[in-house]
Amino acid sequence: MLSAIGASVPSPGSPSAAGLQANLDRYQQELSDCVNCASANTTAGKNKILAISNKISQTRARIAEIAALKAQNAPPAATVPEKTANDAKKNSPSSNLGSRLDVFA
Repeated sequence: MLSAIGASVPSPGSPSAAGLQANLDRYQQELSDCVNCASANTTAGKNKILAISNKISQTRARIAEIAALKAQNAPPAATVPEKTANDAKKNSPSSNLGSRLDVFA
């Protein structure tokens, strides 16, 4: 597989964005549990909260990195040709006169 110079390609063992999102959800739940537990105000509790917060930050940064890499490697969007005067005339409301009839009895 070829890649552009300087582009980082995820290795087969690296987690995908979906896997990282699952980890992020798990870390956020763990952080919520730690913040709401009785030991949240102890030194050990604060250290655990800080460690989980760091994991969340690193995971978010990695997800953003993967998204940026995907956007960089995405093919350019297809361009839509501009409408000509004839196209506008064909699609104008006056060209549709008589094409639909509503009858009420």
